[in-house]
Amino acid sequence: MVYKIDYADGDVLTWSVTETGVECEVDESYTPTIYVSVHGDGDFSTARTALRDHPAVVKVAVVDERVSFRHDPEQVLRVDVVDLKAVNSVVRMVSKWGSPDKYRCYNVDFSREFRYCLEKGIDPLPKRELSQMQIAVSIGKWSDATAVQASSQSNSNSQTGVAVASNSAEDVEQEN
Repeated sequence: MVYKIDYADGDVLTWSVTETGVECEVDESYTPTIYVSVHGDGDFSTARTALRDHPAVVKVAVVDERVSFRHDPEQVLRVDVVDLKAVNSVVRMVSKWGSPDKYRCYNVDFSREFRYCLEKGIDPLPKRELSQMQIAVSIGKWSDATAVQASSQSNSNSQTGVAVASNSAEDVEQEN
């Protein structure tokens, strides 16, 4: 049961709750998807060729999708890109092709986590109550240190958190 998505160095990390605890997996196969529609005097085949030639594009396909609520599905270009940074690169290229009434991009403004869940069909809500978790970090003699203590309980609304930040270890020791 995936409950958290992280990104590190271009990789997608999925955190799942298991019977014995938590497991993290790297999804190396993930390629974000955007859609491009063509309108008016925009040229579908030219757009497809230009997208296919872009170095950050993995795959271009013609698919039928709804571009808006209450619209029937229409032909659009499905564009799979190498990573999340490539989404902006490809969208910038398309935006330079002419006015917005010719070429429109879809699925470009999602958060990284929402995008991943939407494209993979994942519901990140826990299927069961999660157990209690406590995290505490001791400041010790670190300079410019930050200490954080957090705790939560699975079957109540009580949550506590303490954060202490200091410019030097002496300041922290004086406060304690």
